[in-house]
Amino acid sequence: MNKIYLCLHINIIAAWMVLAIQGQELYKAGVPGSYLLGKDGNYYRDTNNPESMWTGVWKDDTNGWRAQVEIQEDIGVNPFIAVQVGSVKFNSGGGYVESPSGKFAKFELSDSTGVIVPPNIKKLLEDNFPAKIPIADFPKRSFDGALLNRIGFFTNSPPFFLKGISMNDVYNIKTEGDYNLTVCVDIFKYGTNKGFLDRMELPCVTTKIHLRPLKQ
Repeated sequence: MNKIYLCLHINIIAAWMVLAIQGQELYKAGVPGSYLLGKDGNYYRDTNNPESMWTGVWKDDTNGWRAQVEIQEDIGVNPFIAVQVGSVKFNSGGGYVESPSGKFAKFELSDSTGVIVPPNIKKLLEDNFPAKIPIADFPKRSFDGALLNRIGFFTNSPPFFLKGISMNDVYNIKTEGDYNLTVCVDIFKYGTNKGFLDRMELPCVTTKIHLRPLKQ
């Protein structure tokens, strides 16, 4: 248990460092938000206003779990997508991990008419997960056998960064325009059966995204 919380605290410290840089740059750029001036001269997100840290498109489930898709800076031609999870109602505690394959229950792009855009086969990001998966199927650290890719967050911390995707790598866009991206996240938690982890289905999130062909 101590190892779980150590990993969680390391992730939170790293998130605060990123947050300090982002807060400074966003404040200088005049981006609306809730900031506080720190003693070090940097601007930080107000931890008393956790909603201000959720800057993408997100959706809650009935238990307070939240999934978010954030469109970040363009890399080359098209944006980088950050998929995040968390809650403003509770701290995660230990016992949650990413899917064993690192893929999503759904990662689907459609054009303005609803036509599905096929991904590059080698970059397919979807997987069909059963309700329970043996712990043996999850990636582990070689030196002590602990599960990798643990998920951890606090209510007043930034959302947990689950995965980043470059849209240039996943799709070969033919026509410039506005598209709809839908992402459904499944994570896993320890359940009553010690040999298995139980699937948790988080809310699907759909966001609009502007994409262009790589070669004009």
